[in-house]
Amino acid sequence: MNLFMCIYNENYVSIFQSDLNCLVSWGESLGLSFNVFKCFKMSYFCLSSPITVVYTIHYISISNKSSVRDLGFHFLPNLFPTLYFQEICCKSLKLMGFIKRISYEFNLDRSLKILFCSLVQPISEYGFVIWNSHFSIVILMIEKVQQKFV
Repeated sequence: MNLFMCIYNENYVSIFQSDLNCLVSWGESLGLSFNVFKCFKMSYFCLSSPITVVYTIHYISISNKSSVRDLGFHFLPNLFPTLYFQEICCKSLKLMGFIKRISYEFNLDRSLKILFCSLVQPISEYGFVIWNSHFSIVILMIEKVQQKFV
């Protein structure tokens, strides 16, 4: 479960903490308990001095993470996608190496193209639409995978 809120000043911090407390009490009313040691917080910011806050569940502070993986995406506090695309390019290149090893006897280019389009291309294009024209380095990384196949 993810909770998001824009924190502009200290008033928003107390509002978010009360929302977190309400979520915990709601879960406990249903017989569910939160494992505080599996909970963490991550702040996204574009300011040079972000507001640093310690949130708690049952008076135990929630740990802070510098990166998080959610729905297959790797998020950093500055929201630059380079780490995510490095991971998927590495994964795509490994899968292409596997295809190369198992298909060294194939004589038809069409078979290799089908394997690439069905196995490698979905990995390398997942989430590409979100970051498409924003970062040229990302486009170059994806094109490198496709050029290596060709």
